[in-house]
Amino acid sequence: MMIDPQQLQDAKQALGRKLRELRKAHGLVQKEVAQLVYGTRSTVANVEAGRQMVDRVFWQQCDTVLKADNGLLDACDAYRRLQRQYQKERSETALRARWGAAPTAPLNRERVPTSNRFTRDPTPPSRSAVISRR
Repeated sequence: MMIDPQQLQDAKQALGRKLRELRKAHGLVQKEVAQLVYGTRSTVANVEAGRQMVDRVFWQQCDTVLKADNGLLDACDAYRRLQRQYQKERSETALRARWGAAPTAPLNRERVPTSNRFTRDPTPPSRSAVISRR
């Protein structure tokens, strides 16, 4: 089953909600978390709202500060895997749309002789063959 863009957005928002819940459970405001993880309050706010995705270092720091026992980091990694799968599916879909569906049967690896005007024959034609072509 292909990943829906909404599914990706939902996963990002769930990750943000998890951060918000942990922050509030520790009695911290966004500005305090931002200072502890060397970020900005607006970054924390955007992440919590699911509008922004930040790097793994941010999640690692939040995990440590909020004593999440790798819960935030694991959720971040799960989101990144989902995101990579989504990108892969989009890329494959675009290729199929451009070039058509790939053959389902395995390719026959047997060499088939072909004639190609761009392929050079290692032996040049004889002089009589060249003259007869004219």
